[in-house]
Amino acid sequence: MSATELKKVFNLYQRKSGSSITETSKKLGWASSKLGLFLTGARKISVEDAIVAANFFNVDPREIKPDCVMPQVLRIRVDHVTSGNPPHALYRDFPIPNLVRFCIYVDHPLVVEKGEDAVDDEYQEKAFLPKNSYITCNAKDEPIPQSTTWPITRAPSWILKKDDRFRIIKNVVAPKKSGWEVLGYIVSIRYF
Repeated sequence: MSATELKKVFNLYQRKSGSSITETSKKLGWASSKLGLFLTGARKISVEDAIVAANFFNVDPREIKPDCVMPQVLRIRVDHVTSGNPPHALYRDFPIPNLVRFCIYVDHPLVVEKGEDAVDDEYQEKAFLPKNSYITCNAKDEPIPQSTTWPITRAPSWILKKDDRFRIIKNVVAPKKSGWEVLGYIVSIRYF
């Protein structure tokens, strides 16, 4: 990446706002050295960082990193601001990882078991998925993004299958249970 694209966007923002590199970096949630390295071209900007910067500067990510192949992006309207101020921009783009996803329909209640490496403060006794819910999962060998679920947890819930039976086990890593195939980890659950 040539630093000129980001520098153009930053310079325009700086002229309008009067913000320094340090102030802008803080607003972006970055160290000032990180923004400085991007601006000078000493560090290549990732697609994720380009999206963060684009959201902040209210531009298309390709204006900052034109050579990037954009992942699927979900554009969401900003409806509220917790301070009561007007939003910085009406929409925000969020990258959607290219993960292998599949869906499972829960037609009878499924108990959530505690795995060997489960984190105690993230596990609830008697937790279960109710009948008529849908589970969206990522394949077991896909990396687990830190922001996949809310609340962000250290131990995902894994879905296992043996014949026509299923289990859900909350564990830091994919659990190994004799005769059970680990299908993946749960990304979201919809109740109907």
